[in-house]
Amino acid sequence: MPLTCTELVTLAKDLILSGAAIAGAVVAVKGLGTWKRQLRGQSEYELSRRILVTLFKYRDAIAGVRHPAMWAYEMPIPSEDESKNKSREHVKFYGTSKAYQARWDKVQTERTSLYADLLEAEAIWGGMN
Repeated sequence: MPLTCTELVTLAKDLILSGAAIAGAVVAVKGLGTWKRQLRGQSEYELSRRILVTLFKYRDAIAGVRHPAMWAYEMPIPSEDESKNKSREHVKFYGTSKAYQARWDKVQTERTSLYADLLEAEAIWGGMN
């Protein structure tokens, strides 16, 4: 039994619609995969960049501790109550030790930040041995 013209048009329409739906689903799946890879790549790039910037800050903080010059604004003086029983050398030592402590605090801050980023990197990329 041959198909009529109307039946042929209906069949062709159904085949075209089915093909379009399948093609749309394939494009959507590929698009989602590409989007997922892009997001992962972007997050890994941001983590890598953050680790590098923190490493540079850590390096600069260590260089700051090692720098031989000590400026007057870095060296606080003890309060009058604390300084009246101390020698001049002890007051100078107090300022120097406080200045070095402030410098080391910067190193510790950067080290803590770097450690957190490295933990995140290890969680994402696996062990670093």
